[in-house]
Amino acid sequence: MNVTDFFNNVLHAKLANPVQSWGAVDLSGRIFLRIWKDQITPDGKKVRVGFIENKPPTRKHSMGVPERNRHIESIKKGTEAFGVICIAKNPHADPSIRRRIDDFSKRLAKLGVISEENGIIYADIVGYIATDDVLNRKGD
Repeated sequence: MNVTDFFNNVLHAKLANPVQSWGAVDLSGRIFLRIWKDQITPDGKKVRVGFIENKPPTRKHSMGVPERNRHIESIKKGTEAFGVICIAKNPHADPSIRRRIDDFSKRLAKLGVISEENGIIYADIVGYIATDDVLNRKGD
């Protein structure tokens, strides 16, 4: 199963665009974001979820950026969110080049408070939870 199938068929959070979407919302309103394992801080307490841009978007920008920004704003307002931990095929590649997913974890990161440091947006990781445990809660 690839990560798009995982979002669609397991999490029931359909990605708007399988290539450019960085996350999706399920029917309960919970947000599921793709996050990168190598962008989790060494202590496991934060993960990079975005970046601040002070320039207008260009054709080179992903259509997923506005969607990601909407997800981040919703999390700031208290929407429950989880990270699907993706493993990059080459985590050391130039970050300006689109990453490819090698694998992903079925264990999710429960995301909390959003913060910004030096133009990078982070989400606190408040714990890790099995996918089945998240699905059984149905947004309660």
